[in-house]
Amino acid sequence: MKDENFRARIDNIISICYNHSWVRVHGLRKLEEFAKKHRDAQSRLDTWVDIMQSCAYQSFADLRGTFPNADYDKPYTIFNIGGNKYRVIAVVDYSIQIVLINSVMTHAEYDRWNRKGKNRRK
Repeated sequence: MKDENFRARIDNIISICYNHSWVRVHGLRKLEEFAKKHRDAQSRLDTWVDIMQSCAYQSFADLRGTFPNADYDKPYTIFNIGGNKYRVIAVVDYSIQIVLINSVMTHAEYDRWNRKGKNRRK
């Protein structure tokens, strides 16, 4: 039931966005490689790609309308995937509608990556 409701919400988002221009996602191989190691992530990552490729976003605020848990840490947009279990780290260029996937990580990997980044910025 939970997955059916999730899929229905996603289908609704895609149908709303589909009538607009779309975003090109680059770096899909990183998602594929990650999903080979984390099989339970596959369907959630596929859904994220479907949504990203079906929509167009003019700004980070616009993107948060679809992905309310997304964060921005210049230059990266961080997407929470699978109920906060995984992260997709990407650079989003709103002017040309391109998403460049930098990396895909588990929550624990992201926490380590994020701590390193914050230590470098001091």
